[in-house]
Amino acid sequence: IYGYRKSLWAEHIGDLEECFERPESLECVRRVRSLSELNWKQYAAEEVTQMKGHLLKYPVEVDRKGNVNPLPGCETFPDVGGSIVGGLGKYLSVLQERGDNLTI
Repeated sequence: IYGYRKSLWAEHIGDLEECFERPESLECVRRVRSLSELNWKQYAAEEVTQMKGHLLKYPVEVDRKGNVNPLPGCETFPDVGGSIVGGLGKYLSVLQERGDNLTI
């Protein structure tokens, strides 16, 4: 598992760092999050540049009440235009309107 994790991180982050030796550490968690946020900013930027890694933070914010919202100014994905937070779609919307419990 150790080698597999390191291999995945090397591929997805594009680098291996010393803090990755202790994936349970707060330092490692913060570093991976920081790298994923930097990758998102690079991916969403106007200027197209070569990316070192492809692990990206999903572009949402979760408020204290648990509501999920897209990052400010980023309601859709920059390349394909799909909604960041998605939606129920036609079929699920009809079920919800009928009062069906969608959590089962």
